[in-house]
Amino acid sequence: MKRKAWTVMIVAFIAGIALAWVQNKVPPVITTLMDAFNINMATAGWMSSVFSIMGMATAIPAAVIINKLGPKVSGLISLAAAVVGSLIGVFADSVAMMMVSRVIEGLGVGIIAVVAPALISMWFPPEKRGFPMGIWGSWQMVAQAITFFVGASLTVAFGWQGMWYAGIALCILGFILYGLFIASPPAENNYADVESSDVSIWEAFKSGSTWWMAGVAFFFCIGCFGWCTWTAPYWSEAFGWDIGVANNYVGIIYMLEIPFVFLIGYLLDKVANRKRFGMILAALYVIVLFVSFRMHNPSFIIPFK
Repeated sequence: MKRKAWTVMIVAFIAGIALAWVQNKVPPVITTLMDAFNINMATAGWMSSVFSIMGMATAIPAAVIINKLGPKVSGLISLAAAVVGSLIGVFADSVAMMMVSRVIEGLGVGIIAVVAPALISMWFPPEKRGFPMGIWGSWQMVAQAITFFVGASLTVAFGWQGMWYAGIALCILGFILYGLFIASPPAENNYADVESSDVSIWEAFKSGSTWWMAGVAFFFCIGCFGWCTWTAPYWSEAFGWDIGVANNYVGIIYMLEIPFVFLIGYLLDKVANRKRFGMILAALYVIVLFVSFRMHNPSFIIPFK
């Protein structure tokens, strides 16, 4: 059962990376998209963020979807939505069509963001969830690092559509693996039966803590994806760099975050006060966001990383 639990977790992780690629493919090529569609920064920002807005909107009904359809079917739907949306985006010849494609893609990430933690909770007992949850927590960083590293090369080879082609390929791979290996555990080994008819999804809406957590996540994502979208263009302009060089520096930062996410997942199984631990990390992130857009010398990037 332990081997099966880790197989499920790893496949869900791969599916998450595929969907996070689709979500984060705009920032590394955002200046190219601005030229291709003749749009300003505000519209380009919406092209990036409308995906995340849809993801947040979908996350609420996602719990109901998982309860009714199960984590396997729900995950397959999320990957299929990303493929369909990306295919529309590849052939988009207007901002309106591109926005529609991003909305469809966004349906997928909202579901997988709920499905994967649910699968981990189903397969791992509470006292052993910290590390797999920590690994899962790096899904965005892994995708963001890779997209920033390869974005310039794919754009040179295939235009901005190269990022879309890569996302489609990853989601198809994730779809196949998900269909082959994802399953719910037997009842006697299920540590969080999210498919049970006894589970009242609506009870969660009565919990004040749930709404506070949602609010914290909402504001965190505003800062996180705002940083992801505009740091490379800012550094490119401020330091006179080629956008590919700026993308590489952002990619390095995301790459360095990955082992820390694993470490934090491990520490969550050890710390007594997780709330205080989270508050300290959130305060540190505020400092990071503040400093990022106030650099006037590239030599500060090395200690910043």
